[in-house]
Amino acid sequence: SGKGFSNDRSSGSGSGGGGGFR
Repeated sequence: SGKGFSNDRSSGSGSGGGGGFR
């Protein structure tokens, strides 16, 4: 979830929110 990320790992937003690539 987030901006342009389709790689949600745990929780948060794709843009440095915990998910995405982080």
